[in-house]
Amino acid sequence: MKMEYEDRGVIKYYGFYLSDNTERLAREKTSKKLNLQKKQMDGDEIGSVLTEATRNN
Repeated sequence: MKMEYEDRGVIKYYGFYLSDNTERLAREKTSKKLNLQKKQMDGDEIGSVLTEATRNN
């Protein structure tokens, strides 16, 4: 008589993380929080971008 094993999938691993994974996840979480500010454009740059956009669309 052959008994089949029913795999519970992810449920059996719930709450089990390797330390390498938790460190990586923590680094990713903090890196996503960084808001890198871009340099402010001057009037000429804004004008050229708008002109290019209206020309192409």
